[in-house]
Amino acid sequence: MRVALDAPAGAALAAVAAGAAAACRRGLEVELAGPADALRAELARMGAPAPAGLSVVDAPGVVSPEEDPQAACREKPDSSLMRAAEAAATRRCDAFVTGAAPAVAAAAALWHLKRLRGVLKPAL
Repeated sequence: MRVALDAPAGAALAAVAAGAAAACRRGLEVELAGPADALRAELARMGAPAPAGLSVVDAPGVVSPEEDPQAACREKPDSSLMRAAEAAATRRCDAFVTGAAPAVAAAAALWHLKRLRGVLKPAL
């Protein structure tokens, strides 16, 4: 299984990178969407080569919880959240995971993955 992981710039970047590396060592493939240079620096700081199955997609934009969800999707296509959702929509990944605010996460999922017939609101 290949998972796209929203890894925005910020204080939690080290924890996200460490979690992604641990998941890869257990057999998952992980695509980290975030600021590529910062992610690669975090992975290098761990002292071991990046495990097989771990890749980085440069996504320098960040969506804050205070932003209007629709505006954020429209105005920040290069954000880590939008790139992770896009990876799932294009089937490059089987799923995407984010720690974003629920309204913003739902907006990104709807933006890229669309709705299923008969489903009016996404489940969180």
